[in-house]
Formats: sequence, structure tokens, C-alpha cells
Amino acid sequence: MDQLPPERLASGITPPQRPKGRRYKFGRTVIALILREVETRYSRALGGYLWAFFEPVAAITFLTFIFSLIARKPALGTSFPLFYASGFLPFGMFMAISNDLSRAVRFSKPLLQYPAIAFVDALIARLLLNLITQGLVMALVFLLIVNLFDISLILDWSHIFLGIAMLIALGAALGVLNCYLILVMPLWEHIWSILTRPLFIISGVLFLPESFSEPTLGILMINPICHFVGVLRSGLYSTYDASASSPLYVFVLALIIGTVGMILLSRNYKILLLK
Repeated sequence: MDQLPPERLASGITPPQRPKGRRYKFGRTVIALILREVETRYSRALGGYLWAFFEPVAAITFLTFIFSLIARKPALGTSFPLFYASGFLPFGMFMAISNDLSRAVRFSKPLLQYPAIAFVDALIARLLLNLITQGLVMALVFLLIVNLFDISLILDWSHIFLGIAMLIALGAALGVLNCYLILVMPLWEHIWSILTRPLFIISGVLFLPESFSEPTLGILMINPICHFVGVLRSGLYSTYDASASSPLYVFVLALIIGTVGMILLSRNYKILLLK
């Protein structure tokens, strides 16, 4: 704090105080944006939250039914639901984060006209909401499967959290870059949707990349989704080490993509919002 002149101290004049709430402005803004997102996305209905849970359950049930007719046992362990959940849930969490962040600035366009709200607030609000929602869904579905089928697991939490950190980093980075690209070219949202449709098949959700030999394995591992799915699976299955997965590859790729996206977005989003 700057020192006051002696004559002002003698007169009993005290320095002006900062508004107490100013330091909490960022937190209040993010919380307000999260509440707005919840109200808009789930339409104030419990069914919206239930759907977030039942959608992956229905998908895993469908995969279990189809592939149990084809094979006697999954690629890992003996439980089809657990194997497909270990691939589908991290993949779904990644897609939810990247897709929601890509629409964050456009969705909050009216609010971003106010100087107190920055585009970073909108991005963080959507990221936190997805982490809470998808994290709870993932935990509940795994608990349901483990208890329903009486599965005994030896969990490696370090690999589980590492896999989640990898998918968050990559999902957020792609979301930020796509957020800029959608503002520049709205058609990109539809193009990206088409480009990502095959990812479910080639991202190690339905198979183990290590079951393929070179050069097929090398081509598959160009896809960073295979890496975080493999690392997270290795935390659920003590017999699987995900030898082809590289956390460094995912984090470096996410750093590059996210940095480029943030630079482009921070320099141009105000101009793009006026279009």
C-alpha cells in the first residue's frame, strides 16, 4: 500500500478501500455463467440431468449386447460392460468438452458485450460444468457396472487421473481452436462434426491398439484419443499397461493447439463478435 503524507495521517484521513467484492468478480462471473448454462441446457428439468446419465448407459448396453453375440469375451477381462465403458466414457467426456467449448463464445455473445465479462470466463464456465457433469456420470456408471456385475478391480488411480488429465487438456485445446474457427467460418461446426464421426471407431473404444502390429499400430497411435483411452484403461485393468500410449505426445499436442487457439481468439474475438 502507498504511504500517505504525514499531514493526511495527522488529519485522520484514511486511504480509499477497494470494494470487497472486486477480488471475487471473476469467480462470481464464472458461477453466474455456469448457472446460466445449466438453466439453458437442461431447461430446468430433471430429465435433462437424467439423460446425461442414461445416454452412456444405453450406448454401453447396446455395445455389450452386439459384441457379446460376436465374441465370447472382450479384449480385456471378462466383462463386456466394463470394457466398453472404459473406452466410451472417456471418449464421450472428451467430445463433450471439445464440442461445448467450441460454442462457448458464440453462445455467450450478448454477455461478452459487457466489459466485465471476458471470453475466458465463458470458456472456463463451460469447462467446469462439463467436468462436474461428465465426471459424475463417469463415476456413477462405473460404480453401477462394478456393483451390478460384482466385478473386483485393482485400481491404479495415478493412471486413471492421468488419462482424465490428458483428455481434458486435449478436449479444451481443440475446443478453444474450434471456437475461433467457428467464429471465422460458421460452416466449420458442421465440417468438424462430419470429420469426427469416424473417431469412435478408430480411437480404441472398441478394441486395443496393441492388438495390431506395425505399421497399423503406428498409424492408429497418431490419433491422440487412443492414448488417453489406453492410459485410463490401464488404471482399471492391472494386466494392461498401454505400452503404445504416450502422455507426453498428448500434452505437447494439446499445448500447441491450445496456444494457437488462445492467441487467435484473444486477438480477434471482439472483431468477430461484431460481424
